[in-house]
Amino acid sequence: MTHQVTLPPYLRPYRCDSLIRVGRDGDGGYLVDSESVGRADHLVGLGVNVDWSFEEQFRALNPVGIDCFDGGIGTGPFLKATVKAALKFRKPEKILAQARLFLGYSRFFSGDVVHHKTFVSTLDGPDHMTLATILDRVIGREKSKVFLKVDIRGHEYRILDDILTRKERIEGLVDPGTFVELDR
Repeated sequence: MTHQVTLPPYLRPYRCDSLIRVGRDGDGGYLVDSESVGRADHLVGLGVNVDWSFEEQFRALNPVGIDCFDGGIGTGPFLKATVKAALKFRKPEKILAQARLFLGYSRFFSGDVVHHKTFVSTLDGPDHMTLATILDRVIGREKSKVFLKVDIRGHEYRILDDILTRKERIEGLVDPGTFVELDR
């Protein structure tokens, strides 16, 4: 038996003539509305892993503050991977790639570009935070036009209720393979 699902109007795609690619080609990059990027007053990145090219290019287009949330990365894990590669006497290019990753992370995440070493979840805890907490307490309610990048390894739909209850604050939203501008 097949069920037909109808998306609410604010989640339905619409024609957009001002699409640009932000981030690297392939995984890590997204098609977004350039006007929505320009209107945003803050970028929130949920899930970073080893690719923050979207955040870098977004900031080049609109130099707003950025807060990223990913509990699995940081200077410690990047430095550890670099040392481990060097101690195993791997190919020099792998050691250099790990070192570049460590240095790139250290360079990018500074000043008003902040990495929070926490996972995004449906409950708050010592190493987990809800999107509601992120938007209301970490980012603050004065940021009213937040652009949201969500790439949390298949858990995007778990935070959909938080997205919908705060849709008036979200200027634009991307997740793997989509861009949505929420109607107000």
